[in-house]
Amino acid sequence: MKLNTLTSIFSIALFAIFFVSCENEPLEGFDFENNIIVDPISNNDSVTPVEGENVEVEASTGDYWPTQVGYVWNFNTTTYGNTISEISGTTVFGDETYFEYDNFMGQASFYIRKDGSNYYVAQDISGSNVNGYTVAAPVIKVLLLKDNLEVGETFTQNINYTVSYTPDPGYPDFPDQNVTTTYVTEMIERDITYEVGGVEYQNVIHIELETISSGSVVATSNYYFSKDIGPINFTQTTGNDAFLTSYEF
Repeated sequence: MKLNTLTSIFSIALFAIFFVSCENEPLEGFDFENNIIVDPISNNDSVTPVEGENVEVEASTGDYWPTQVGYVWNFNTTTYGNTISEISGTTVFGDETYFEYDNFMGQASFYIRKDGSNYYVAQDISGSNVNGYTVAAPVIKVLLLKDNLEVGETFTQNINYTVSYTPDPGYPDFPDQNVTTTYVTEMIERDITYEVGGVEYQNVIHIELETISSGSVVATSNYYFSKDIGPINFTQTTGNDAFLTSYEF
């Protein structure tokens, strides 16, 4: 077991929120394939706020991630192969209601909420066991998309939270860790026609997101969303890719 691994795991833990988990060394100890994130604490009153530049809620230009219980998206992913992602219900974090996926592109406990122009994703990592330590943290919320941006417009958000650790029997105590991550998102294209997986989609918006930790860009991700369908393609510099193969509404 590597205690120093714990200090860096959560500096990029939100890779897991962005559709597929990163398999870099800092994520050693996460076993998403076998659902190591067990017994998450629902209805957690402590939620990370979204703070930054140009993150205010504004009028939407359409529905780029439809949400209703029973909706299903099927994705082909480099990490987990073909996956089935179904909205199974809703849950409340603080005073905000999110739609919940039991499994989204291979990971459990994934949540989505739309408010005007803003699309938020969230994950509750409390209850996770990493290298012999059970972790506790607020629900981690990130603004993934603002659908009203013009090409070239950006928004920046800063996520700050504290992770605490309860050791399993026989393990030493480990101090709380403060995590600070910055996300810079740019609208690259909008209202385009885009083909992926042999299917041509209309009314697509394309965003690029840089994840910055300790002053360095640790990943660059590109997302494509089709109006009234949702996410259709995802690529990341870590090599984790996914594309939509079918959907059922």
